[in-house]
Amino acid sequence: MLEKIQEQLMEWFDTRRKIDINMNGLLIEKVAYIIQTLINTQTHKYRYIASTETSYKVKSKETLTKYLVNLELHTCSCKLWQSNGYPCGHSLAIIIGHREYPQIYVKQFFILEAYRGTYSSPIFHPMQSNAISKRFYRSARICSGHTSRIECSR
Repeated sequence: MLEKIQEQLMEWFDTRRKIDINMNGLLIEKVAYIIQTLINTQTHKYRYIASTETSYKVKSKETLTKYLVNLELHTCSCKLWQSNGYPCGHSLAIIIGHREYPQIYVKQFFILEAYRGTYSSPIFHPMQSNAISKRFYRSARICSGHTSRIECSR
């Protein structure tokens, strides 16, 4: 049973390592596509008024529904931004209106470098000697705040 789980994890990691391997840019392809689609289809439907430098009231031109957006806290009263991890259409209207980059408002795990770092480490067999895994992790250290491994210079 444990071996089946390990094999499944190895397959998942291998598949995910290959996803976006040739992708350039800041975000993983799926989220970049979603954000671009929201920009193209949603942002023109809203107008916004600043409450403070980071807080806004956004109003739909079609339904007249009102939303409260805080760019600093990455929140919107529709709750989509908080649950998805990337800006909703309401917040994108403000971000694009200020000529800012929407990529800087996504959660860290959607950034391509973090995604690749998640699946870069090997999965060792549980019955295998710890010598290989110890050697691997001793030769690499994780810097706080970074997701990529950096070779030790000792």
